[in-house]
Amino acid sequence: MGIDVQTGFSEVDWGSWQTDFIGETVQNTWTESNRQNLGTITNAEANDIASNQNITNTIPQAQGGNFSGDDFITDAAILTNTTFQDIEVGTHQSREGVQYQVKPVVTSTSLGDKIVSRDIIPFMRKRNIEIITHRMKPRTRFYVYFDDIDLTSFVTPKLLEVRMLSGTFITGETVIDDMYEFKFRLAAPNHKEGPYNAPTKTLALNPYTPGAGMPSEYSTSSTILNVDTASLASQVEGEFKGHVGRGSRTLFGATSGAECEVTDIRLISDSIGSLTCCMQIPDPNFASNPKFETGTKTVR
Repeated sequence: MGIDVQTGFSEVDWGSWQTDFIGETVQNTWTESNRQNLGTITNAEANDIASNQNITNTIPQAQGGNFSGDDFITDAAILTNTTFQDIEVGTHQSREGVQYQVKPVVTSTSLGDKIVSRDIIPFMRKRNIEIITHRMKPRTRFYVYFDDIDLTSFVTPKLLEVRMLSGTFITGETVIDDMYEFKFRLAAPNHKEGPYNAPTKTLALNPYTPGAGMPSEYSTSSTILNVDTASLASQVEGEFKGHVGRGSRTLFGATSGAECEVTDIRLISDSIGSLTCCMQIPDPNFASNPKFETGTKTVR
């Protein structure tokens, strides 16, 4: 039994032809006449012929009475009329067949994990790395070098210097820049360590403004946005991306609708010499970006 691999149907296994009677139709009707001449016979002979052959005697009767048996009939003849019909008998032929369809049943069995191929990636891929430093010189501006190449322009400081334009930001909301290239979660203004909305360690002083304290809530006059660098550098979460860059001048709050302008991008340690930032390894697919081969690297 042949199976079509495209449709899964087999060839049709036909049975024998069956003839069914539909009906009869008269197509044409006509009459043929035949005359048998008998010559001169008596009336009695004519009656005997009519009786024996079961035909109608059409001998005319004499006026005033019947013919006698001995009377003669001249030019006697037997006239036979035969009627014919052309009849069309209608029939219909039919037969039945059987066709099968094969449906595949796929059974999946896990044989465990197996490495089918391995490729060596020559350059490091684009991603963010959180940098946390301690015991550095307090209130000092720093620059980031990765494998002896200046990547300060690809670094997002934890504390962004801003000027409010409208509204009030909310801790925990998503903040997006006007180029839709920088997206981060907003931590509490004084956050230093711990959960972004419930810090275990806080900042007491503003590293950008000597003598100024750090508020615990955002307001319409806030000068600092605290970036949750941990989620920005998280590869698993993957919701936040990019770096502040020189083109990200305006930031918007996705929940509050607040708007601010980035006034400066500096890496300045706090009063006890701590500094947190997020460095983005540039996309190696852009010719203008520096490329870094995979392997052990040094940040300083």
